[in-house]
Amino acid sequence: MKNSIKHFLLPLVCGIAFISCEKQTTPEPVQIQRPELQSPIVRDDVYYARLRAYKKTDHKLAFGWFGSWTAINPSEQSRLRSAPDSMDIISIWSQWHSLSREQIEDKAFVQQVLGTKVVFCISAKDVPEEFKVDGQITDESLKDYARAWGKDSIDKYQYDGIDIDFETAADHVGPLSGNLELFKKFCEELSQYIGPKSGTGRLFLIDGNIDALDQGIAELCNYGVSQAYGCSSATMGYTSLTSRTASAERVGWKADQLIFTENFESMWKSGGILHTTLSGKQMMSLQGMADFAVNGTSCGFGAYHMEYEYGHSDMPYKYMRQAIQYANPAPHGDYSKNLVTLNEAGEYAFEIPVFPSGMSEGVQFSLTASLTGVPTADADIPLVVDNTFATPYLVRPLEYGADIVVHSATKFIGGHGTAIGGVIVDGGTFDWEKSGKFPDFTEPDESYHGVVYTREFGKMAYIIKARMQLMRDFGCYPAAHSAFLLNLGLETLPVRMKQYCENAMTVAKMLKESDKIASVTYPGLPDDPYHKLAEKYLPDGTCGVISISIKGGREAAVRFMDALQLASIEVHVADIRTCVLHPASATHRQLTEEQLKAAGIDGGLIRISVGLENIGDITADLKQALEQV
Repeated sequence: MKNSIKHFLLPLVCGIAFISCEKQTTPEPVQIQRPELQSPIVRDDVYYARLRAYKKTDHKLAFGWFGSWTAINPSEQSRLRSAPDSMDIISIWSQWHSLSREQIEDKAFVQQVLGTKVVFCISAKDVPEEFKVDGQITDESLKDYARAWGKDSIDKYQYDGIDIDFETAADHVGPLSGNLELFKKFCEELSQYIGPKSGTGRLFLIDGNIDALDQGIAELCNYGVSQAYGCSSATMGYTSLTSRTASAERVGWKADQLIFTENFESMWKSGGILHTTLSGKQMMSLQGMADFAVNGTSCGFGAYHMEYEYGHSDMPYKYMRQAIQYANPAPHGDYSKNLVTLNEAGEYAFEIPVFPSGMSEGVQFSLTASLTGVPTADADIPLVVDNTFATPYLVRPLEYGADIVVHSATKFIGGHGTAIGGVIVDGGTFDWEKSGKFPDFTEPDESYHGVVYTREFGKMAYIIKARMQLMRDFGCYPAAHSAFLLNLGLETLPVRMKQYCENAMTVAKMLKESDKIASVTYPGLPDDPYHKLAEKYLPDGTCGVISISIKGGREAAVRFMDALQLASIEVHVADIRTCVLHPASATHRQLTEEQLKAAGIDGGLIRISVGLENIGDITADLKQALEQV
């Protein structure tokens, strides 16, 4: 049980929840304006971009239940934005529905600006009568009830997922939660909309007595949250958490799904109770749970009624900040560590990326400055990323420090090769005035009435100049029908990208096993030199483009190309059709052998843009072509 207050609130919360999760189709619009914070320091856009990037890295998760959320009281304690910036997941344990304007703005700020996931906590004890059939819980009841929670309520209130409170105490057990088989069916239906199997990116958490669930439920969830309240002691802190882990694993939970939590309704002043780590070191239990995440096996730590700690006399959320820093250290000046939180001095640091070989030291330095926030006079050029192959579906470079992102809309965005187009996305983060290297933006444009773009448009200087002057001069306006076709393709981008990635991975694995292939370059493969970076920046897939080198050089590659039947021989890429290119005899045919070698192109190099045809047909075509080599 969470606590006595929870017991009092639960009937009220559940009763309202049953009404609020009725079948809804029209989400409430969320319009975010950054609110003025009453006490926290307002950070700049660069800080927030780095913070959101940090949330996507591999680190130990900071979790908390937040109660008494109103966002209207004079004290910041009632606002989600009062929590540490580095919180990963906040579960609303209070009035999560029928939100006020202040709550909508507060939640949107935390989600969109800070990158924190906000879920709502429910107790699924029973199925409301409106969902039952003749008073009985049926398969159809569970389907409708699951959709009401996992789709309609989330869409309406714009949450990032659901946290189900599952407890075995008598006052928490009902017809649904008390029947494990029925509860499992409900979770299976819910997993269509939330959790790792849904493909939606929405979180599915279960908290409470997670070791009492049926086998198979854990794999539907992102995380299991153990209410390890006061279970530690000076002699058995680590031992207690290890025992809880073993109990959870017996019903299917993986250790790296587990988040252990302390009760800050009663222990916020002390940070928990005395806890002994594996090494014998003693600390308070919230920090001990962070230690267990680092030196044990769990993925995170947290607290119930985390908001109580806002009132700590030393500093707001003292012990939560300490636990975050302990689990994800980021000492000032050590840029090999991840940003986790501000220390008392307001210092923070970011991870330096690994750059490809051959990149000049000057460019590396400028990129490092951009991505880490290191103050330097030499960081005076914008970072522009061509995101054509990845698309916004797989990665958003602005969140990792890019200033400008460009796309060829002719490729994956359009998807069908029916129109030529491009996209420029300006993050508005580069200071053109301060750089001093771009007079086109900082001095009068005589071709446009002497306008000074930085003076008139500030952070929008780049994109306004592109729109006003460059499009005027170059005439690069799409025809109406072309714009229609590109927008039409954009509507199916998420569905297509998933299939491109799936098909390409199958093809890459097949080619890797062929004795006719000298090498396969595809970041999705575990042995690819860029696989680690792909896991971090492209966790949802690495697009549909593969490079291979066929044994036997140019002659073997030409025989392979000539033997293809399904795949099209095209310079084009990122189409719904599988397109194959031999650069040495096509795009780079004017180069000498020495020039090809200098460009990294061998005679056997072939680029394969895997399409959306039946994967069996694609692999069969490639296999039969390889047999001709």
